[in-house]
Amino acid sequence: MAYIYATQNMNDKMAKAVHLSAHVSTKVASEIGRRITGKTPKDAIKMLQDVLDMRAPMPYSRFNWNVAHRVGHVGPGRYPQIVSQTIIDLINAVVANAVHQSLDENKLVIASFVPQKGAKTYKYSRMRGLKTKNTHLEIVVEEQEPKAKRTTPRTFNTSKDSSKTSSKNNSSK
Repeated sequence: MAYIYATQNMNDKMAKAVHLSAHVSTKVASEIGRRITGKTPKDAIKMLQDVLDMRAPMPYSRFNWNVAHRVGHVGPGRYPQIVSQTIIDLINAVVANAVHQSLDENKLVIASFVPQKGAKTYKYSRMRGLKTKNTHLEIVVEEQEPKAKRTTPRTFNTSKDSSKTSSKNNSSK
């Protein structure tokens, strides 16, 4: 098992958390990871809490075979509650790791979320032949400086350039 992002690109402004052999689907975890990468941990937890409370579905973009469309402009989506709760716990762990490394909690952004297939073990009791879904989850947060706000307002040219229109009219004659 190789955590490529953590081993090659880590610096002192980053923190990570790993959950090995989580009993969640790798495909669903990758769908959620696609949505939370680039967001702040607070925004990601709020989005996943909405999924837990069944207020907003998680849109599926890749693994959406036989997935029903949801109300609104979501398209295919579901409410993956077990995966959402596991990822919320993982986000809380990585934020705690970042605070322990003396990073500013308000400047954190989720830089990477990597789900990888774990070992398939057999289920216990009478479910002979069935194997569990295990996934290794790795999340990396990075402390980023807030983006500088634009000091001058944008100006949009709303007037039509008369020289361009007159040259087009002259060339068509």
